[in-house]
Amino acid sequence: MRRRNCLKNCFKNWLAPWSALGWILCCAACVLAHASPNDNATRHASDQATLNSGAPSKSANAKAAHRADHGANQRPQKHAPRLNITGPQIQKNTAFWGLVDRMTEQSELPRSWVERQLSKAHHLAQVKQLILPAASGTRKNWTAYRKRFLNVQRIEWGQAFAAEHAVDLQRAEEIYGVPGTIVTAILGVETLYGRHMGQYPALDALTTLALDFPMSHPRREERVKFFEGELAALLRLMKDPVLGQAPLLSSYAGAMGMAQFMPSNWQRFGVDFDGDGRVDLMHSPRDAIGSVAHYLQAYGWTRGLPTHYELSPSDPTLHALPAGH
Repeated sequence: MRRRNCLKNCFKNWLAPWSALGWILCCAACVLAHASPNDNATRHASDQATLNSGAPSKSANAKAAHRADHGANQRPQKHAPRLNITGPQIQKNTAFWGLVDRMTEQSELPRSWVERQLSKAHHLAQVKQLILPAASGTRKNWTAYRKRFLNVQRIEWGQAFAAEHAVDLQRAEEIYGVPGTIVTAILGVETLYGRHMGQYPALDALTTLALDFPMSHPRREERVKFFEGELAALLRLMKDPVLGQAPLLSSYAGAMGMAQFMPSNWQRFGVDFDGDGRVDLMHSPRDAIGSVAHYLQAYGWTRGLPTHYELSPSDPTLHALPAGH
């Protein structure tokens, strides 16, 4: 991935695991780092910085009503997921039976059980469209992207989450070296602290992408192999006596839970941080905290390395950059 020369060291921690997402997380983490829920002065400064950036504002009365409804440490109710995304049942043709064979081998689960699960899957035409790459030359608007994620409400919920889980965030930093502000920011950007964890049945989405990936995609063969691997990992997760009780919801690409981990990353980097004997990234904020920190450490997070440096448009470093950077 491309790194900007003047910020090479600053963004090493971000660009390795998440690429462009690192830019928004740098901003979010920066605000959260200076917005302690127990410090009214820094909290006001944080809110004011967000308002100056052009993010939506609230009146003083609206803010007071919001705090009265939710409290500083109380987590607001999650939005109910929409369960009306469906499609025709997967056809049991030659391609289906071939997928059953491959999933049985990759998941190392009984073939009869794999067949039963895949037989329940539905073809989702939406995910085929959503998985296609954006048109070449599409420019991304950083100001709009930042405004979307960095607003007063998200910061308030982030502060509440950080206060409620301060002990676990500190423990994760001690073990993995990742600051709690970074973990908090990631969970806020990914799912708004568990409020938006996806509305697509994961089995449907991943079966569709493994079985009927768009022919027009420039990296079709590579992506089919990837999604088959994720489907096999999902099947293993579905064997969990608790997780398997209800359909698992995901993004259109199969990312699940508070941290939006793909199923294979759930298995590779998921941490039982609450000590209940199982990794649950859907319902356990503590497991999500430990897992995000573990993920970043595994991808080379360097303890103490800055995530960003503040630059102004007049900074001579920017003017020294070659054209196009």
